[in-house]
Amino acid sequence: MKRCVIFRLIEPTLHLCAVITILDVINTFDPFQRIKCPLDLPEHRDDLCPLYCKLDQAMADIEKVLGSTTLADITVDSSNTWALISALPAR
Repeated sequence: MKRCVIFRLIEPTLHLCAVITILDVINTFDPFQRIKCPLDLPEHRDDLCPLYCKLDQAMADIEKVLGSTTLADITVDSSNTWALISALPAR
């Protein structure tokens, strides 16, 4: 169902595909969140423990990739590879 929502979002304005990022779409439905201390320890408020620091860095990397990937990047088939747009049902 979410694929149909994305398709319906971009269909009338395909020129926006080069501007709207995957992170924009994610943040529309459920804002991207970074890692916080699950125990809510006061001493971890400013500095995460080593494990959660690593996890937060991984989330930062994911956020960067999603923020630099546009809808056009995943919907345009320029190399005969699978593209999202070809898998979406017709209206």
